Amino acid sequence: MSKKIVVFVFAVLLALVIISAVNAQDIVSARDTLVVAMPSDPANFDPNSDSIQMVHAMKKQIYETLIWRDYEGTLQPQLAESWEYPDDKTILLHIRKGVQFHGGYGELKASDVLFSLKRCQETAAASAVSQIDFDASKVVDDYTVKIVTKDVYIPQIAYFEWALTGIFSQKSYEDSNGDFTKNPYGTGAYELVDYTSGDSYVFKAFKDYWDKGKPYVENLIMRVVSESTNRTIELETGGVQLIYEAPSADIARLESNPDVKVYRDASMNTNYVFFNTSRPIISDPQVRIAIAHALDVETAVKTAYKGTGVVAQFFASPGVEGVDHDIHPYEYDVDLAKKMLADLGYADGFELTFYTDTTQERVDIVEIFQNQLKEVGITCNVQVIEPVAYQQAFKEGNFDMMVYGLTTTTAEGDKAFRWFHSGNALGHTFVYWTNPDYDKLIDEAAKTLDYDARMELYSRAQQILKDQCVVVPTLHREILTAASSELKGFQNNITYESPYLKGVYF
Repeated sequence: MSKKIVVFVFAVLLALVIISAVNAQDIVSARDTLVVAMPSDPANFDPNSDSIQMVHAMKKQIYETLIWRDYEGTLQPQLAESWEYPDDKTILLHIRKGVQFHGGYGELKASDVLFSLKRCQETAAASAVSQIDFDASKVVDDYTVKIVTKDVYIPQIAYFEWALTGIFSQKSYEDSNGDFTKNPYGTGAYELVDYTSGDSYVFKAFKDYWDKGKPYVENLIMRVVSESTNRTIELETGGVQLIYEAPSADIARLESNPDVKVYRDASMNTNYVFFNTSRPIISDPQVRIAIAHALDVETAVKTAYKGTGVVAQFFASPGVEGVDHDIHPYEYDVDLAKKMLADLGYADGFELTFYTDTTQERVDIVEIFQNQLKEVGITCNVQVIEPVAYQQAFKEGNFDMMVYGLTTTTAEGDKAFRWFHSGNALGHTFVYWTNPDYDKLIDEAAKTLDYDARMELYSRAQQILKDQCVVVPTLHREILTAASSELKGFQNNITYESPYLKGVYF
């Protein structure tokens, strides 16, 4: 072989080595960063604010809860490494030692836990601590918190898994005068390092994280992509590696893509049509029952949700402990609906306001219901509202009907059915309804230790919900998440749909 050829071959090999090295470096760099598309902007860094799941998809990377629920539905230790019951109204929480806060705020102590829980009282997390007697609760030592409930309250421990009860540093809170934009310091696997509100949130792995070896991915970027179709496009083109709330219309397409993995899991969320029972005309339960008979829920759900989720058969998701599988919503019967309305004096119909948020599936289902109700003479004035304003609409009560989903974050009946209790932490029920018999059943169930007796109380409460027809269940929601097929270790969070990302890797 001539000297020139040898030099040429060497040069080619050297070039290939250099190119390979550059490509390898690019791959390592790219795989050290996970980019996630989420549908809603968190708006703030307050761990206790907002009850919108996707708001906490970001916050949950910063703040952790005392316990977590595994993928078999069992409560597991997290910041509380164990707990015990000295009596029926007392929980001793044993706090994990060596857990560090972001921002150099030192070790998590029992005082931080009690302070965080007390702060929940005046926030969107109020329902999680409404049964706690804080005058009797106290810090026992640096790693033990004594929680005392006002009465026997079986669901209390499960509330400590809810994302809205995330634990934060008391000192960082006091240093910032409660401004979480200045000190968003929790114990999570990721620290926030930069953000552009409404656009993106940049995180870096917390080097002092207590769960050693995690997170697996060094950098995390969470982008706000509100348009569902755009989230799909971003995933398909490689702009992101994970999308939350994958649109139902795109699921078949995504499932046929070998570069994408779709995660579909039954959630603890049930969607409903809510009636504002304080409004004229629909304050009559018989009018509400007539409307329920006029709604072809099965057709509406299958059309709007493109075959995802399950048409609601019960008054809460089937996986919720305490749901009576023998009590079903009213069946579609348009002739019966017309007869009932005529007998009630509404043969010529009437007008209603019907609210929905901007989620495309919800807009679609409301428009379908609007057409169905027109068949029985009811005119619906549909109002489409942005999600944050939609939450406010509950408090204002200016609607006649709304579509909305309720998530049973505790996976048991108290949370599922206390929504309709007149003593709800909101100060009113979502349906502006008071029924002393119903309230008594829910309160009694919460302190009934005998399992079968408790289930019977929940069953009787569900029968009242049906008889009074304060809601029409429509959909048992399915969690739809899609990711690059190279992303491993991801699992949906079935209770609050806001998963931790510390266990994912490429």
